[in-house]
Amino acid sequence: NDVPLPDGCVSFTELTQADETELPKQEISPDDTVLMPYSSGTTGLPKGVMISHKGVVTSTAQKVDGENPHLNFTGDDVIICFLPMFHTYAHNSLMLSAMRAGAAFLILPRFELNMVMEMIQKYKVTVVPMAPPVVLAFVNSQETERYDLSSVRMMFSGSGALTKELEDAVRLKLPNAIFGQITYDTGHVVVMSRCEDLSPQ
Repeated sequence: NDVPLPDGCVSFTELTQADETELPKQEISPDDTVLMPYSSGTTGLPKGVMISHKGVVTSTAQKVDGENPHLNFTGDDVIICFLPMFHTYAHNSLMLSAMRAGAAFLILPRFELNMVMEMIQKYKVTVVPMAPPVVLAFVNSQETERYDLSSVRMMFSGSGALTKELEDAVRLKLPNAIFGQITYDTGHVVVMSRCEDLSPQ
């Protein structure tokens, strides 16, 4: 397109056409920062959270090779994503984990409940990540009965805690799916600090 790039930026087209053998050799330590997403600012202004290569790899591995087989992604999974990709939930927990597992990763441009359910039915989606407002919309919708959601083996919510009542309502809508919550209480871990095999549900 005709939009000029800012100084120091390279277009994706140029990157994909570049000769990899001409790239300069870079020494990268596992402790080097690879991502710096910003916190929500719950204790003041948002802060850049420095996440290392090691932190991203470890976090991703937990969701693919972790101790809890009920929560692991596999190469047979179809993972739907309508969450913002600039957030670690979508970026680390979903996209990078899907890549590590060799799973299909279906990206939607935005959240629309009927479109999400239509895609679940059409592509036999197995993993449905949500956030609390989406869980509430899903539970309260009468439209869910119109779609075949039987392919869903795992549904989880992150970015905020759910009430037990809302959790129970999800289980009624998806009785065969495992439901989990992704929450953490420390700002220096990527997503989770423990992922043990506690219960299939």
